[in-house]
Amino acid sequence: MSKRIEYIDTAKGILILMVVFGHIFPTGYAHDFVYTFHMPAFFIISGVLFNYSSTFKKSILEVLKSKIYTTIIPMLFFEIIGAVDYNIQNVTNQSIFGFMYNTLHLNMNHKATWFLITLFFGEMLFILIHRALHSIRYAEIAISTLCLFVSILLPTNNHWIVILAKVLFCEGMLFTGYYAYNFFQRKNSIITVGATIITAFVAFLNGSVGVSSMTINNPILFLLGAICGTYMVLQISNFIPETRLLQFIGKGTLTVLGTHYAVYEILMYFIPYNSIVFVLTVILEIPLIYAFDRFLPFLIGKPIKHKNTE
Repeated sequence: MSKRIEYIDTAKGILILMVVFGHIFPTGYAHDFVYTFHMPAFFIISGVLFNYSSTFKKSILEVLKSKIYTTIIPMLFFEIIGAVDYNIQNVTNQSIFGFMYNTLHLNMNHKATWFLITLFFGEMLFILIHRALHSIRYAEIAISTLCLFVSILLPTNNHWIVILAKVLFCEGMLFTGYYAYNFFQRKNSIITVGATIITAFVAFLNGSVGVSSMTINNPILFLLGAICGTYMVLQISNFIPETRLLQFIGKGTLTVLGTHYAVYEILMYFIPYNSIVFVLTVILEIPLIYAFDRFLPFLIGKPIKHKNTE
């Protein structure tokens, strides 16, 4: 495995732990700091890793099938988990049709699946724009930049407008990661310190934000925090020694995303201390990552591993 992939796995590990932290500790400055950049960072990293040359060789139908396998199937699986969790938490027996209605109307049963459906539509939009305009670079830059700024200016008083805003924001962040690849790869300790300080100030000034609801407060601060925070995490991941545990968690990001709610909600019934709940949730996610990767990879968008019989 290349160094680039290893440190990006580390970055994803850090970011998904921030997701868990932000859900268990829903208020305070640390929560605001994490939310300033952690979800935009996942979109930007997807852009950094995006292999357009291989995608370009496939038809749109083939690309669509691939994205359904890696994104929609996990989303549907986690939606089922969300439905079961809802019935247990609320001691109800809601009809399966009610949950299906929620999913079809993108009123997600599982709190985390908004990210997957947004990533699916955002990636498809990015691919379509890139395919149509890759030979007209300025037009592509203009349209993707427009998508980004429209996303942060749209009103948030309508469910479908918020979904559109998230998709446009995702496309803009994918575009940022793809075309600013060299910037995010550049190792510079001074810029890293500066990006960290800026992110900290943005979190203080801009307060509580969230991509899931497109609560962004100041649009300029929101974008500044997203980009600086992403750069900070990528470079910290590059500077720190190799950490196999973080890389393992980073590779299992999707499993953690889809299961940590159920894990920590159960723990909170028995443990009144959020810090202990956080530590135990992380510990319990490790065997879950292994189990899904080993026995149910198709449910988290990974290929089934076949034993070599030769």
